[in-house]
Amino acid sequence: MTASSDRGAVLEDLGYGAAMYWSDPDAPIHALWNAITAPALVLRARQEILPGFGFILPAAEAERFAAAVPSARVVEIDANHYTITTHDDSIAAMGAFLGAS
Repeated sequence: MTASSDRGAVLEDLGYGAAMYWSDPDAPIHALWNAITAPALVLRARQEILPGFGFILPAAEAERFAAAVPSARVVEIDANHYTITTHDDSIAAMGAFLGAS
């Protein structure tokens, strides 16, 4: 068996994850947010990834992103990380976003 994932993409994701959970309040990832000028949609799962495992995107971080990126829209979805993309509210939010962009 061989992996079909792009190695560069995996390393980029690992780097982003490490920066996202930086212990200092000024995580390096926050500096990148200033470069986002296009409309952006963030779907945030309101349920933990699994019970007791926390969130991929904590509420405070989603709020910070929305405040830092004026073109961003954050939509809270009553789903977890695994079910968010197929949730009816996510589909409606993506349709509205794409229709408005």
